[in-house]
Amino acid sequence: NISQLAAIRITKYWSKRVELFGDQKAFLPLTLSSNAFADDEIALKIGFMRLTHATDDSGRILLFADPSRFKPRQYERLSMARAVWYYLHAAVESDTAQQKGVVFLVYPRHAKFSNIDRKLLAMNAESIRGCLPIRIAAVQVLHPGKVFEIIFPILRFVMGKRLSERIHISSGTDEKVLNKLEGKYGIPRANVPSELGGGVVLDHEKWLEERREGGM
Repeated sequence: NISQLAAIRITKYWSKRVELFGDQKAFLPLTLSSNAFADDEIALKIGFMRLTHATDDSGRILLFADPSRFKPRQYERLSMARAVWYYLHAAVESDTAQQKGVVFLVYPRHAKFSNIDRKLLAMNAESIRGCLPIRIAAVQVLHPGKVFEIIFPILRFVMGKRLSERIHISSGTDEKVLNKLEGKYGIPRANVPSELGGGVVLDHEKWLEERREGGM
């Protein structure tokens, strides 16, 4: 029943949290002003995943992910997994996100094979699928490129059947992709990051600093 499923998910959440953060940090608030992310400054600043503060027409929060920001040997895998937990917890701070879910805008256009960390991908997928209190409404893969063609079967496998069915792929010119996002999926170009030709300019380091100063 529903209560049993909720109990299972809570147990998985805390088990994974202890696994990623360790016994000493797992029960600290997951804020930048606590000690929970004291060892994760590099991973956090890479900004592989960024919160846009914008939504689609249904009110779902848009999260922007750019795998080209992963640089070989620049980060520690467990640290990056913790950073992803931070981004996703930030995304669901609003009641709207908890009720309606989030939409990932994945932008692998400039990614190289060396940017793809399959073990990290599996770790993050495991957290998203069964542990974190987040509802993935859709995964929009934009300007996939040749690297994505190689990793797509891996992505589908680690995400599982249910989430894989929510993956949508759009390619072509910037204008064609923006028109498709707006016309078919209800994502206005004004709410799309500027990297894709949209109107949202992301300043990741400023966002981190504001959240640190705000105790978030």
